[in-house]
Amino acid sequence: MRLSPWLLMAPVLVGGVVLIVVAIVTAGSSGTPGGGRATPTPDPRVAGLTPDTTLSIEAGDNFFQPTELAGAAGDVIELKIDNIGAVTHNLRLAGLDNEYETGDDFGGQPLTIGAGEEATVVVKIDEPGAYNFRCDFHPIEQRGTLVLA
Repeated sequence: MRLSPWLLMAPVLVGGVVLIVVAIVTAGSSGTPGGGRATPTPDPRVAGLTPDTTLSIEAGDNFFQPTELAGAAGDVIELKIDNIGAVTHNLRLAGLDNEYETGDDFGGQPLTIGAGEEATVVVKIDEPGAYNFRCDFHPIEQRGTLVLA
């Protein structure tokens, strides 16, 4: 009985593919030495600036409380987010264009907030107006507005 060379090579090829996939998936997965969180790059628009105002907000399971925050245009505003829910959240504030996922958005540090964790978003917008914020994980249910006078 003669076996095809492909039949003999199939286990070797499958094993090789599995090893390559494992190497790719695990490469750099630790984030930082010691398994800690990676240090995010500070937003250059607010890096090194001292907040003029700090506003607190709770992120629960699919809600923010309060949903409307007020501040002064031109101030450096620190939003402190406390995740009181059981799932991961974040907070993204739309910038001057009031559109999400554009270059002028403000995001939290860290970028995700696990259950029981806290994060901050530091913003500085010079133009008065109402600026929307949301959780990217729950964009329909979890929304709010920062009103700058």
